[in-house]
Amino acid sequence: MEPLLLAKAFKYLGFEAAKGAIVHGAVYVDQEGIYLFHEKHTWESANTAAATFGLIGALIHHLCTKNKTVDYPFDTTEVGSLPRELFDRFNLRKMKDSALLSIVPRASVGELKKTLTGGATITVGSIQIVPIAPKGKVWKQLPEMGYGSNDGF
Repeated sequence: MEPLLLAKAFKYLGFEAAKGAIVHGAVYVDQEGIYLFHEKHTWESANTAAATFGLIGALIHHLCTKNKTVDYPFDTTEVGSLPRELFDRFNLRKMKDSALLSIVPRASVGELKKTLTGGATITVGSIQIVPIAPKGKVWKQLPEMGYGSNDGF
């Protein structure tokens, strides 16, 4: 089965080194695991600063966070060092070689939850992966692929 695109951005909850970071890239799922592509990140607080203080707020926020780094809770591999078959499998032609890939095996994935107000969460140990705007059609297929309970819709 081909991997399915679940979301184009995500964040981590329960991992202090990535608190407040929204990771842009992609979240793919298949029967083997979840593939988290980390192409770049932004900060949740950037939108608040821009909405409150306009362009000046956005500029100040950028200056304060430009050197702030994000650590990832799972092992990562650079996309540029992946075998050619993975490039073709995930259609990574447009992704930067410096982007990172984290693979979460299906066996380590715990509970799945999706609510109207709280969004979707995928629990892996004490860490929650929160896909931003997950595709409902793909989310509904996760139990068929062998992932945990799928509460919600």
